[in-house]
Amino acid sequence: MKMSQITFTWLVIGLLGFGVFGAITTSYLPTSQAGIEAPVADGFILASLYAGLFLFLLGASVLAGYGWRWRRDQTIYPSHHWPILRQSSLIALAGTFLLALSGYQVLTWWDGVLLLVALILIELSFQVRPPITLR
Repeated sequence: MKMSQITFTWLVIGLLGFGVFGAITTSYLPTSQAGIEAPVADGFILASLYAGLFLFLLGASVLAGYGWRWRRDQTIYPSHHWPILRQSSLIALAGTFLLALSGYQVLTWWDGVLLLVALILIELSFQVRPPITLR
């Protein structure tokens, strides 16, 4: 695949996630107008909200990862694709989990720090372990 096709794909995924996230948040956020109550979000709406946020964060962080590698090396190698996707998935997972914990009002600074440290350790385990080679 060409770099322009990969970039376009991740841009579409990011915009799709932004659209879903924006549509759900504007539909279900409480309003400040007197006498108007926002509808209560059920499980499907919350799952759609978190899925849209995950897709948006994934698409945005993949594009940022490609941009970072492009500015550093002035080229993108095929070996960069999986590490960028893995790191972007961890970033999107962290953002989604932090928002979900905050939404259920169980997020404290200690829980957030432990979540981020756990995700950093997962990424470091991928970097330390030697890659599997097929013969």
